[in-house]
Amino acid sequence: VPLLPPEQSTRAALVSHYAQREQLDLPNEARDRLTQRTSAAPAFLTAASLRHALLQLAHLSTTNNCPIDAGLVDELLAEHLPDEKATLRRIASAVAKHFEIPLSALKGDCRQRNRVTARGVAVHRSRQLTSASFATIGELLGKRDHTTVLHSARKIAEQIDQDSQLRHHVEELRHELTASEVSG
Repeated sequence: VPLLPPEQSTRAALVSHYAQREQLDLPNEARDRLTQRTSAAPAFLTAASLRHALLQLAHLSTTNNCPIDAGLVDELLAEHLPDEKATLRRIASAVAKHFEIPLSALKGDCRQRNRVTARGVAVHRSRQLTSASFATIGELLGKRDHTTVLHSARKIAEQIDQDSQLRHHVEELRHELTASEVSG
């Protein structure tokens, strides 16, 4: 008889049960993030792996002196999803090449318009092609704060809506990145 992993609702119930048993304050958003299953972010699927993940979250929370929230769950997931960081690096490299700037310029502090635009496009593509948090993307792009990355994402979305040339660049990058996923 084949055994299937529990459904998301069951995983959520298990996480809630374990959190209560361990006396952990676990917001619903963090619980849902921990139990979601997508191609980019497979969830912890077994009861044992869910309990272990909660214990790791408790340890991270204590070590970093911060509450358990969706950002901390993203940090834990990033440790278990090394491919996501590789994907983010591939996106950053493709954006730098497309905009004909060095990769270091995406990570640097330069405020030249073309570099700021390229950074925004890197954030935009990263959010669309991965499940990476703003904090994870910010870490890759020169250790930027998640609020800076969020601002960049909002700003570039407005610019894409208004600028057909920028929209064309973003579309070209989408084709380039998705084609390399299929062939690579």
